[in-house]
Amino acid sequence: ASLVDGRSYLDEGFVKISLVDFSLNYPSEIVLNTIENPTPADGALFGSSIFVSKSTDTNKLLLVGAPGQNLVYSYEFTASTSTATVTLVDTISSANGSFGASISGTANGDMYAISAPNTSIGTTATIGTVYVYGDIEQTIVPPSICEAGDKFGSSILMSDDGAYLFVASTVAGNVIGSNGKVFVYKNTGTQYTLTQTLNNPSQGVEFGVSMSVDSTNKTLVVTSRGNAASSSISFDNGTTTFDSGSCDIVLLSKNSGNVFTFNRINEMFIFAEELQSGLTVND
Repeated sequence: ASLVDGRSYLDEGFVKISLVDFSLNYPSEIVLNTIENPTPADGALFGSSIFVSKSTDTNKLLLVGAPGQNLVYSYEFTASTSTATVTLVDTISSANGSFGASISGTANGDMYAISAPNTSIGTTATIGTVYVYGDIEQTIVPPSICEAGDKFGSSILMSDDGAYLFVASTVAGNVIGSNGKVFVYKNTGTQYTLTQTLNNPSQGVEFGVSMSVDSTNKTLVVTSRGNAASSSISFDNGTTTFDSGSCDIVLLSKNSGNVFTFNRINEMFIFAEELQSGLTVND
């Protein structure tokens, strides 16, 4: 399997294209190519966001974000078991707003979206904007419920067929005191229209850090950041205790986060389940 991995090390960044063999107990990795920032600069964050089309075409679309420069680089990407050829085709830019912070597109790459979550609109600072390119050309501004600092477009996800565009605002407040919303946009054929807003169903986490949807657009998965998962630790399968069993040893994992699933029923995504980390450890 080919692996395209962006690293924004030293604030300049690079992208590594590797061949990974997952059939081994310890996957092996062969680096086929490394892409450096065409216009290197401190704080560029080149490679902090990446999109690769999933089509079976020989030439794939590779988009690499450099939100520190408000740039996205478009490459033609061809890979085999021994080589990876990358050709710079275009550079997409925006004036400001951390353009390129998140990128997502259809499976064939005919349409894609790029977010600029730190964009200010008028006097409203860092409210965010999302841009759509390809079969649909559209600038999506935040819904009226968004406020300054909400960072609309913190993460974005376009379904493989382009039918849906999900836009997260991880810091937007909710009535239950939690942070994060996911806005669901439906492709009407000529534009994306907001059809639903998913609120964070849990407190203590930032909802919408990353998202995934299955190929049939039936199940949406949304991850979160925050909270702390605790795992009980026992010894000798619980036969060894401390202080007559009054002392418990717990492993605390900070910022472990939660995962939320939503099932689409007709045209609405309905909250289905919250998955939490936390395992009992036996020694």
